[in-house]
Amino acid sequence: MGIQIPKPLSAYMLYAKEMRPNFKNMRMTEQMKFIAERWNALDPVEKSDWQAKAELDKVRYLDEVNAVPLKPINPVLLQSVVNCNGSFKRIKG
Repeated sequence: MGIQIPKPLSAYMLYAKEMRPNFKNMRMTEQMKFIAERWNALDPVEKSDWQAKAELDKVRYLDEVNAVPLKPINPVLLQSVVNCNGSFKRIKG
């Protein structure tokens, strides 16, 4: 398989990830309900801080994706596509 690059997290998921350790004694469903209530109560300035962190995570993700080298192309398949005229006919070689 290939390299696994973690997808970027949303502002809410970054917030929840940071808040969850504070509620270890709660069940997961209770944790997420409580975190969602706190997220909805945040003022727009605080939410914008988390949205900025999410944008940085997107940049991190795109940088990591672009750093992965592309697989080499099979020359026979490449020649098949390049030399075709409307149909995909494999060139033996």
